[in-house]
Amino acid sequence: MRKTEDVRHRSIGALLVLRVLLVSNVVLLTAVGGLCFVYYERPEAYVFAGSAWFVAAVLVSLVRFTDPYRQPHPKRRTTQPRRQGG
Repeated sequence: MRKTEDVRHRSIGALLVLRVLLVSNVVLLTAVGGLCFVYYERPEAYVFAGSAWFVAAVLVSLVRFTDPYRQPHPKRRTTQPRRQGG
C-alpha cells in the first residue's frame, strides 16, 4: 500500500462557483443593508443595516480561501538541520 500525504485536491470549478456565490451575496447584502438604512425607521435601520454589512464583511474575508491558485503552505521541519563541517 502506498502512503499518501495529507493533500487536498480542490476543483477549480467548485472554487470558482463558491467565489462567485460569495461575491454576489456580498453585493446583495450591501444593497439590502443600504436600503434598510434608508427606508426603515431609525432604531431598526441601524440594527438591520449593521447586521447585513457585518455578514457581508465576514463573507469578504472568506473569499481569499476560494482562490483556485493558492498554494498550500510548506511544511516546517520538526528537527534541526545538521551542521556541515566540523
